[in-house]
Amino acid sequence: MPTAPRPSLVPAALVLLVSGAAALLPGSAGAAIYYVGTGTTCDGANDRPSLGAALLSAAFTTANDEIRLTRTLTYTNVALDLVDWHAGVAGTVTIAGGYDNCDDTAASGRIALNGQSGNSVVVVRTSSQSSSVVTLRALELTDSGFRGLAVGSGAEVSLQNVWIHHNGGGAFVSTGGFLTTDAATEVTDHAPFYDYGGGISCSGAGAYLGFRGKLLRNQVLEGGGNLHVGPGCLVELYGGVLLEGNGAFPSVDYSASFGGAIYVDNGIVVAHGGANQVMIRQHQVYADGRGGAIFARGADAVVSLFNTAIQNNTARISGAALHAEDGASVAMDRVAPCPFIFSCSDIRNNRTIGSWDGHLVSIDGAHVELRRTVVVGNGWQSTFLAAPSNLLHVENDGYLALDGVLLWRNFAAHLLHAISGGEITGQYLTVAENTYSIDSVVYDSWASIADGGDVGLFSSILLDTKGTDTLAGGSTTSDCLLVNTTQNWNPGTFFVAAPLFISQGTGDLRQVAGSPGVDFCDEQMVPWPGQLDVERRPRGYDEGTNPNGVPGISGGRFDAGFSEHVPAGYLFADGFATGDTTAWSSTAN
Repeated sequence: MPTAPRPSLVPAALVLLVSGAAALLPGSAGAAIYYVGTGTTCDGANDRPSLGAALLSAAFTTANDEIRLTRTLTYTNVALDLVDWHAGVAGTVTIAGGYDNCDDTAASGRIALNGQSGNSVVVVRTSSQSSSVVTLRALELTDSGFRGLAVGSGAEVSLQNVWIHHNGGGAFVSTGGFLTTDAATEVTDHAPFYDYGGGISCSGAGAYLGFRGKLLRNQVLEGGGNLHVGPGCLVELYGGVLLEGNGAFPSVDYSASFGGAIYVDNGIVVAHGGANQVMIRQHQVYADGRGGAIFARGADAVVSLFNTAIQNNTARISGAALHAEDGASVAMDRVAPCPFIFSCSDIRNNRTIGSWDGHLVSIDGAHVELRRTVVVGNGWQSTFLAAPSNLLHVENDGYLALDGVLLWRNFAAHLLHAISGGEITGQYLTVAENTYSIDSVVYDSWASIADGGDVGLFSSILLDTKGTDTLAGGSTTSDCLLVNTTQNWNPGTFFVAAPLFISQGTGDLRQVAGSPGVDFCDEQMVPWPGQLDVERRPRGYDEGTNPNGVPGISGGRFDAGFSEHVPAGYLFADGFATGDTTAWSSTAN
């Protein structure tokens, strides 16, 4: 099965010849706008009867030209090989659609370039120059048996309002290629033909993708239904990006075997969600697959997700939201600006189905950090039997760090599950209303199981759980826990009380001023002192109406749980570096 685009044939030879000629015999005319079309409006000096003719004219000057395609023609059997469109040689080129005729100056909609069965629709690359700079605007790249777009070494391609759809695959960015898109660009509806990256595949040293649009309903046979990120590639996803699959369970229309949305194999992904989240939703992997949303592997794999939502994804085996292995590093966090109070970094309503021992997050010899993140409504689901599962699972010397995380109404027997040398460390957690069932009988979840692994819990609220369980070869360390049951907790590390939340029934588990978890702990035992709460506020505000450390650690002024109680209107005048909050006030200074 092919995994990379093949070079174009006849049209490629034409454009390559033109580019080479331009390099030998450059003209000196200024930048031009060429129209492509036929009819009475298309008889001007800069009007051309075909796209090939317009490219030929543009290539014989050193200026940066624009070619406008009109609806007076249809564009079929297209296979463009755009080589060495370099400033000062052939100049850079823009190919734009959306014009009704050659007199039209206001584009609307898109114009389709219909491809060939044996070639990509557009290939951009270099031969003798350092770059080939091409902008595609208001186009559809479709009906190719291979990729809609291939970006080769030295190519710099910008997509503006481009729809790549119904090809063998979407776009391919190879070694040294550079591809950026705007928010109006979509890559959609590619059936499983390639092994990796049904929507976009990016791989090779210096390869880059800056994506701002939508990746929808793309499929592959192996990894990365919507996006594959291989060694050497850097991908940046910006606020408002949507990655959406063909539907979560009970849909049987799968996205991939591994990484329904994103498969990262020793590449780098950074999701820059802000006021608009990056959304990853409704992907499903094949029967033996892992990583319903994201699969990351390899010591050079780095995935950083800021203000990202992972929702309604499904895995048959494990890692409905995330599977990370073989030294990969993954981090999720909330950053400013954020449109929600506390759910900008969000893992919600994902499902593992068909496996007795499924996991929402599966970590196998990898490093994962979840900070200021909500984990809500996830669980195990089967048409056969409701049975135990694990929410956050770590094995084979993997590591999971949790800081300022909410675990609410998930369906799993074990919320934290560390085996075979795995380690989980959690501070400032709020845990409530998590359950599982066997034969239709509902039970409270275990907070943690350490079975040959290590679990640490600090300054956290853990409600309605069976406590912790430490098996052979495992260890559980805890301090300053607020719980409402006395079973299975390390002696001297917990206090029994009922916290008071703003609205537990609707999921707002931030504490009110009079809650026993307010002014509850110090920071002597937490692994990472000085961290911000889920709303990115400093911890340690001293609530004057709540006695320090009653209950709790004597003199404690740090709240347990994922959120620090701070009265509305208070501004942090100082104290960021020292933790001294005496000068905090409700007046801006």
